[in-house]
Amino acid sequence: MNKRSDFCYPYFNLHKIWASYILLFLALSKERGKNVEIRIEQRRRNLTKQKAWFGKKERYEQ
Repeated sequence: MNKRSDFCYPYFNLHKIWASYILLFLALSKERGKNVEIRIEQRRRNLTKQKAWFGKKERYEQ
């Protein structure tokens, strides 16, 4: 068994994911009316990375 609590660790990951989504949508709210494509890329260790494309240029990455 890991030293980390199995109960708290998933909630910490959810907190990081929701915080990143809030920042992503705040950035998207500034770019209303443009063609927006959102991709979520899975990284190792269940970390997520969000990118938003406005047209062909990558304008926001977290």
